[in-house]
Amino acid sequence: MQDTAGAGAFSAAPLGAAWSRACAALKGELGEDTFGSWIAPAHLRQDRGGRLVVVTPTGIARDWIRRNAWRRLNELWAQNDPDQRHLELKSRSEFEYELDAGEAGPSPVGQAALAAAALGV
Repeated sequence: MQDTAGAGAFSAAPLGAAWSRACAALKGELGEDTFGSWIAPAHLRQDRGGRLVVVTPTGIARDWIRRNAWRRLNELWAQNDPDQRHLELKSRSEFEYELDAGEAGPSPVGQAALAAAALGV
């Protein structure tokens, strides 16, 4: 897996910090149980095109986030990302399909920060 520092014009640290702050705020709004069930299993990734993608383990989780938390997650992301980068939402199978098709490459973004946010650290 690639470090985003080598894959784009920005480093993983600021992305991880922005993601961590957005997740912490959303966790406070949704509650620990809901956040832990639906948001915490998701990962922020960067595809080969440089797009930021929130990758969920399943299509069901993707659909739940899209219906119940996507607008608010984007608002919180915009408040915490100084570069105002756009987020996309995909299930793991969608993301991997693009990987297999040569369109996207796995690049973890702030996985430690994401894990810390999910645990409330």
